[in-house]
Amino acid sequence: MSLRAKKTARKKAEILQSALTLLADKGYHGTTMEDIASHLLMTKGALYYYFKDKQELVYESQIKLLNKSIDNIKSVLHKEVSTPEKLRQVIQLHVQYLVENKAGFELMAKPSEIFSEQQLAEIFRLRDRYATYYDVLLHEGVANRSFNVKKDEIKIARNLLLGAMNWVTQWYSPHGSKTVTEFAEAVTSYVMRMIFNEDE
Repeated sequence: MSLRAKKTARKKAEILQSALTLLADKGYHGTTMEDIASHLLMTKGALYYYFKDKQELVYESQIKLLNKSIDNIKSVLHKEVSTPEKLRQVIQLHVQYLVENKAGFELMAKPSEIFSEQQLAEIFRLRDRYATYYDVLLHEGVANRSFNVKKDEIKIARNLLLGAMNWVTQWYSPHGSKTVTEFAEAVTSYVMRMIFNEDE
C-alpha cells in the first residue's frame, strides 16, 4: 500500500469512528452528511472525497467491524488451550469489542432499513462466517464433553450465546463501576454458565 493510500485509509478510519457516535445519537435517518461534516469540523466537499454518501459511510463501518470480529475469533481458535478456555476468550473479546464500538454495532440492529440488497448480502455473509466459527468451537466442546449441549442443537446454543452477548449494547453504561475489561469478564462468566458442563 502506498503512503497516500495509507493516509487515506487512516483518515477514513478517523471519520468513521467519529461519525458513528453522531449517527448513534441522532439515528441514521436523523443525520445528514452536513451534520457529519460539521461534527468532524470538515467541509461537506472534504467528506464527500472519502465517502460518496451516508449509506456508503455506514456500510464501510459495518464491514470493518465484522471483519475485525472475524479476526478476533480466529486469533483465539488457533491457540493451544482447552476448548472451554477458547470459548471464554472468544466471548470476552466479543463483549469487549462490542462495548468499545457500541455506536457502530447499534447501527446493525435494522440493516434492511439502510443498505441495498447487494450490501445486505455481504453483511449477512460476514455474519454467517462469524457464526460458523462458534459452531466449530461448540462442536469441539460437545465432542470432548466440555459443553452441556446436544449435538443437534448447536445452532440453538450458538444463537443464544450471540443473542445474550449482543444485547449488552442495549443496557451497558460507560458510567458503571467496572472497567470495560472487568465488565467483559463478568458477562463472560455468566454467559459461559449457559453451556458449560460443570460436572466434567
